[in-house]
Amino acid sequence: MRSAPAGALLALVLAAGCRPGPVRQPDTTPLPEPETVLTELRAKAGERASLRTMGRVTYFGDKGRVRLKAVLLARRPGAFRVETLSPLEQPVDVMASDGDRLWLLSQDRLRVGAASPENIARLLPLVMGPEAVVDTLLGGVPGPERVKAQSLERGEDDSWRLTVINEYGERVVLKVNPVARRVEAMELLGEGDAVRVRVKFDDFEALPDGGELPKELDIRLLPDGAQVAIRLQSPEINVAMDDALFRIDAPAGVTPEPLDGPG
Repeated sequence: MRSAPAGALLALVLAAGCRPGPVRQPDTTPLPEPETVLTELRAKAGERASLRTMGRVTYFGDKGRVRLKAVLLARRPGAFRVETLSPLEQPVDVMASDGDRLWLLSQDRLRVGAASPENIARLLPLVMGPEAVVDTLLGGVPGPERVKAQSLERGEDDSWRLTVINEYGERVVLKVNPVARRVEAMELLGEGDAVRVRVKFDDFEALPDGGELPKELDIRLLPDGAQVAIRLQSPEINVAMDDALFRIDAPAGVTPEPLDGPG
């Protein structure tokens, strides 16, 4: 039998390669109510209220890369404590907040001020309020305190985009996996709805009491592009913690200074 000319074979191959693939039909399933989704996220997350963990923190910015180890404590709605450690695992800098006030102890100098995003950024390269810090460490699911669901939209990848708003009018957009019912990313919006902080969650670990906790947090600060990567190690959820952990008493011979001052 005579073989087909090489040109005919090439034409057949090109024609087969140009065939359009199956067209993906958009999901037209009606979306649930935003508040329903927020309630389900909280239930699926096991109503996480507190976290105690070690963390490896890597910061990428205009001064290069900085790596450190830290002790991280968080308790809803806005209490947290961060202790950065030396190579010998001795505390270097300590920041604590009860949600309203902020304490920063560094090099035998204690400064005290409001728990504002600007003051928090003096130690953490995160321009976030205290409740946003706690929500981030607990996996992006906001607690029930002063946060309401505002809207729900379907993203281009069939994920859900749930917008929540707090009592100050600050908006956060949560990227929700509609099947697993978990938050896989969050965006903190600023003026004109511009994204000022973007967080991606990964390496989810199933918890004994239900839900999944992300052990890897990738945080991007916009528009400068600085990045903070946090790896949680042996996290403990819903542990009881004394109120004293979320404030710092002045060591002997140290006089507290205003945190809003220079430095």
